[in-house]
Amino acid sequence: DAAYAEARLRNEPLAELKQVKGQSETTPRLSPNDEFANYEVFVWHLLGATGDIKEYGSYLRQTLKDGLAMNDGRGFNPYKFGFVSGSDSHSTAVPYTQADYQGVHGIYDDNIEKRINGEAPMGMNNLWVTPAGLSAVWAQENTREEIFAGMQRKETYSTSGVRIKARLFGSWEFSPELLKQEDWVKGAYDEGVPMGMELPATAAAKAPSFIVWALKDPDAANLDRIQIIKGWSKNGQSFEKVYDVSWAGERQIDPASGKLPSVGNTVDLMTATYTNSIGTSELLTQWSDPDFDPALDAFYFARVLEIPTPRWSTIQAVKLGQVPPSGEGFQPVIQERAWTSPIWYSASAEARKAGKPGLTLAQLQQQGSALDEAQLKDLLVGKGVKVTNTVTGEQFEILYGENGQRMITGKDGQSLEQPQANDAPYEIKDGKLSTVYAGTPFSVSVYHVGGQYLAARDNEFGFVNYVVESIAQ
Repeated sequence: DAAYAEARLRNEPLAELKQVKGQSETTPRLSPNDEFANYEVFVWHLLGATGDIKEYGSYLRQTLKDGLAMNDGRGFNPYKFGFVSGSDSHSTAVPYTQADYQGVHGIYDDNIEKRINGEAPMGMNNLWVTPAGLSAVWAQENTREEIFAGMQRKETYSTSGVRIKARLFGSWEFSPELLKQEDWVKGAYDEGVPMGMELPATAAAKAPSFIVWALKDPDAANLDRIQIIKGWSKNGQSFEKVYDVSWAGERQIDPASGKLPSVGNTVDLMTATYTNSIGTSELLTQWSDPDFDPALDAFYFARVLEIPTPRWSTIQAVKLGQVPPSGEGFQPVIQERAWTSPIWYSASAEARKAGKPGLTLAQLQQQGSALDEAQLKDLLVGKGVKVTNTVTGEQFEILYGENGQRMITGKDGQSLEQPQANDAPYEIKDGKLSTVYAGTPFSVSVYHVGGQYLAARDNEFGFVNYVVESIAQ
């Protein structure tokens, strides 16, 4: 509720994004369009528990998106946190560089052979573990009080262990000449807000602009690019997009794919070395959101990527005269990175109203009641239905088998070439259908109103976003 959300905001200003058991930004399954999502994703259940890795609810980008959707439907957002990193090392030493990784679990990984040959204490392969991350704080001065104040206002950022410097500022109108000034940082504070803060309320409909800067770690790799990660919500659903905003070299974004070409790769796997012959030492740019909608809440944070470098497992395998290992949860080459805390935008009541908000469950319940268990089974079990997402326009054709298994057979009017048998289990109980899609568990209530079947997911915060139609057999 709103009181709990306020308490959480007050007591949890920061969240850990990187530690020795990987990163908690996102994963390929949660962010399928993010080509850099598959970075140090930890693939082990605590104490070796079996079953599908539950990614939803474990990663910060999705949590930030859920906060926006919650605010959209309920009027409060408990998930406005900045980013920091940690270690979770079980040894007195905390290795945070790939070149000096010494293990983090005492006698389980205290020598190179145990680490490289994949010993698995409690089923956890030592190759899955990674160096710790680092927390960075922008503070007025180097004192405990000022550092803590910087943490409280969330002017922090997280790195994968490298000492990248990064800044992010947001404003409704930065001066066009600001970045040409030697003291542009002072100007950015004067004209905007730093990472961790909210854009000031405004009646203007113009897009916000951002200044983002990064400087390489002098003892590490050059920089590849800076990206802005945007999340937003509409009618209880949340979305994301990754923008390349500044990069090394003369590369151009492909107009067809929208992707920036790779910076290249200088890693020599035979020697576990790389060269700084590609990339750059510093990046600075001003960027405006080309897709801004003043009716929709949003957040923005920057992700800074280094050029490819050898992972610790590659470095240590070469020392043993072995081929660098690769497998699920780790690769021989990585791209170290930094993540700034977000900057948020909250739509005004007037802007939300102008955006034509969707149908709510409270409105629907005034018109009719939900199908009971028998009616829901009669509509779905052993039959095919077309489900239309009224927010995105996507359409899915779904078969609900009598064996409790669901299969998606088509999307947007096109049959899937290889529909996956037993795509996911489902259950109908107490008038709700419970299932999983893209790693996300949810339940659905269906209403019959005005000759239509309308459906609401329980994790879309009170909005009714689906139309269900029977498919003729």
